[in-house]
Order: sequence, then C-alpha cells, then structure tokens
Amino acid sequence: MENACYCSIEKLLPSSLLSKQLKVRIHKIIILPVVLYGCETWTLTLQEEQRLRVFENKVLRKIFGAKRDEITGEWRKLHNAELHALYCSRDLIRNIKFRHLRWAEHVAHMSESRNAYNVIWEAGGKKTFGETRRIWDDNIKMDLREVGYGGRDWINLAQDRDRWQAYDLMDFLGLFDPSTADESGDVHDDFTDQLPPEPQVGNVEYKLKLVNPSKQRFEHLVTQMKWRLREGQGEAIYEIGVEDNGVLTGLAEYEMTASLQTLQQMAYKLGATTTVLRERLVDNDNGNGRKVAEVLVRKVPDDQHNIEVRVAVMGSADAGKSTLLGVLTQGQFDNGRGRARLNMFRHLHEVQSGRTSSISHEILGFDTQGHVVNYSEFMTAEEICENSTKLITFIDLAGHRKYLRTTVLGLTGYSPHHVMLVVSGSAGIVGMTYEHLALALALDVPFFITITKTDVTAPADTLLSLETMLKSAGCRKVMNYNDFMCLCLRAMGRQLDGQK
Repeated sequence: MENACYCSIEKLLPSSLLSKQLKVRIHKIIILPVVLYGCETWTLTLQEEQRLRVFENKVLRKIFGAKRDEITGEWRKLHNAELHALYCSRDLIRNIKFRHLRWAEHVAHMSESRNAYNVIWEAGGKKTFGETRRIWDDNIKMDLREVGYGGRDWINLAQDRDRWQAYDLMDFLGLFDPSTADESGDVHDDFTDQLPPEPQVGNVEYKLKLVNPSKQRFEHLVTQMKWRLREGQGEAIYEIGVEDNGVLTGLAEYEMTASLQTLQQMAYKLGATTTVLRERLVDNDNGNGRKVAEVLVRKVPDDQHNIEVRVAVMGSADAGKSTLLGVLTQGQFDNGRGRARLNMFRHLHEVQSGRTSSISHEILGFDTQGHVVNYSEFMTAEEICENSTKLITFIDLAGHRKYLRTTVLGLTGYSPHHVMLVVSGSAGIVGMTYEHLALALALDVPFFITITKTDVTAPADTLLSLETMLKSAGCRKVMNYNDFMCLCLRAMGRQLDGQK
C-alpha cells in the first residue's frame, strides 16, 4: 500500500519546481498516514523495522536530493544521519513506538471481554522454523524498557494516567526526539533549565560567549550568521551564554555586554538588526547570578522588501475573530456594537448577519524597532508595506459550519505559516473549535490559541477546557501561556492615548 502511494507522487518529490518544505509536507500529509495506518496494533520485528527505515530513507533521498562533497567536488548520496538532520521530525519507527504506547493506555482501561484487549495476547506475523512469534504485549514491554521502565506489568502502570503519560510523553519523546521536549516537558516562564542540543540546521544558534574574537574568527562568525539568516528566511535566534549541548552556563555582566556588542557588529556587517528578546539569571543562589540572553537578528532578504508571515484566523462563529483583527489592524477599539469588524467584511449580508462567509485579508506591520505599523498611522496598505520590515498577513476565515468548505479552501490554498485559533471566553469550546483544530493538526500547521471576551467573564473555565482538549488523544499538546497579544493591545492603547 505504501509503495503504491509513493509511486503515485514519485515524480513530484525530486522536482526542482517545488520547495523542500513543501515536499516534506506532501510526505507528511499523503505518504505517512498511509504507512502508519493501524500501526498501533503492529508487532514489529527487527527485520520489519529495518525495512521501514529503508523505505523512509528512500523517500527522504528523493526529497533532499544529492550533496556536493566539499573536498572532491563530486555529488554523493546523503548519509542517513544527514537525512534525518534535514528532516527535523520523528522518524517512522519513533512514530510507531509512540503510537504503540498511546494505544496501550486505551487498551489497559478496556474490559477483558473486548476483542481489542484479547488480541494483545495473540501472536502476530509469520513464523519461520525455530522462531517464536512475537505478541503485541512484547512490543509494549520493549518500548517501555527503552524509556527506563523495568517492570513487566504495564497494564497496572497504565491505570495511573499521570505516571503513564510521564513515560509516554516526557521520557519517550525526550529520549527519541529531543526537539519535542518543549511540547511534552514542563512549562516555564522564560527558559527551561536546559535547552535541547543545538540544531545543525535551522535559524537557532547557541554561543557561550563572543568576547574579543580575532579577525579570522569574526569573519567566520559573520558567515555563520549569514547562513542562519538564510535558514530562517531573514530571521535568526541567538542564545548567548548557552553551550552547544543546551546547558545554560551564563555569563558575567561584562562578558554579556561584550558578547552583545560583538553580535551587533556581526549583524551590522550584514545589514541586519539585533533585538534582545529576553534575559534570565542562572545560578543566582549566592547573589552573583550569571546572565543568559536570547537575541533576535533580523535582515530583510535582498530579493524582498520585508519578511512576510501568513496567519490563518480560525474559530467558531461569534468568537470575535473579525473584531480582534479589526482592532489590531485599524488601531481602534471596538465600540461594543461591532464597529471594528466592519473593516473586515466584504459583503452586505456579512454586515447584516455579523458573520464572515468569505476569505478576507488584512495586514499588520512592524518596523525595525518592533513598533506596530497599521492603518492608524498610514492610509493605504502600500504605505504600511513600505514602512515595515516584517509584515503579518491575517487570513480571516469563516467560523460557521455552513461555510466550512470556504474555510478549508483558505487553509489549504494560501499555505499559512501559523493558525490562530480564537476561542470565546464566554462561550468556551464549541463544536467548530474541534473541527478547526483537527484541520490544523491534519495539515501539520503550527497553531496558537487566543481567548477573547475576557472582559465579560473570567477565562478560568475556558482554560481548563482547553487544557483537556489539548491533552486528549490525537492532539497531545501542552499549554504554554503567553501574554503577547495582551502586550500588543496595551501598546496600542498607549498609542491611542497619545493621539488624544
């Protein structure tokens, strides 16, 4: 089945007309669901695991192509480690083992009369001479042994959901995929106690310190920054005071100041700007804390006027999506009777009903200093684009079930970088919220959640419902609270007060 699916799109994967990011999405959306169908109940042998690895490497080599050797100048195939470093996601075997443990939790809570419970004790696969056939229970014990559980009675372990999920999520993903530690580990306000190891690809760079580098070293650092900016399409994140393995060592005050100056000189040579996002003190027990800083380096690519980020706005009807976008992009608060959302509507029936039925776009810009650029200062979209170094394009999608096809068209046709799922603080989670969340998960689009109407009612109950929904099977996310939207609205409020 998976070979037939692969052959149907085999000619697309090596095409130079498609970006590698798009090819990876095709692999995740089309090939992986077919390969992983029913994998929760598989009884895998080492030989079968090897065959699956060979198939996955075959697909990834089609996607990423060959590599030119730096010494000989000849083209060669990418090694397996290089493939998975470029892929930056869990491989096939890790996905299967993760789904094994997730399904095992459900089986452990089933009645013994259920067929799904009894089948785990039946041997699967073909038996050769002198071989003992493996049962599904054996796979679960082996998977748990890999994450540090030495017991054999996993059914009793699964009765304690919190303890089971500690093995299922934190230990398993931390062992097999360090890049997902933020999704499954504890949530901290600023940094975790230790960051994941520095990624070989991407726009994140760890530097312990940048104090008085030599001329040759400085040129190497500038070249490295240029590559990180290219990986991040104009943006790079530098973690200062962090070792390559992710340990937060920290720097003294004078070392941090010198490192930030060096980083600013590197950015100046490339025509980029630096912004300190956040700082934290580590080892502050004796009062002589050492600093760790996170710095954003931004440079608009030469072939672009600004950096564009597309955000699809989803959520149920009457959640306040259009009103929220109207306030953000127009710089004017709502009057309580829907004035802000009128700027988002395109048809008369939308104004009359108060519901979005089509796909509309609005932009929000930021200048080099991070200040908001919107219609409160400029009259046209062209002026906003000219005065912005980063541009956020909001794609306002319909929330009513009647217009679900239009919502799916907007989500698939415009290829948004992120999804903003809007939830009403008064109504809470409703049916269409689940539908829109499922669409974002199915298309593998990163999402964040915004709660509106918190001035009407306290969002405590909505937050509990969201936490339950995000931890449910099929989602498996951990909430990370962020007051970014509140900060934007407060800054806009100060801006409006200044205009008065």
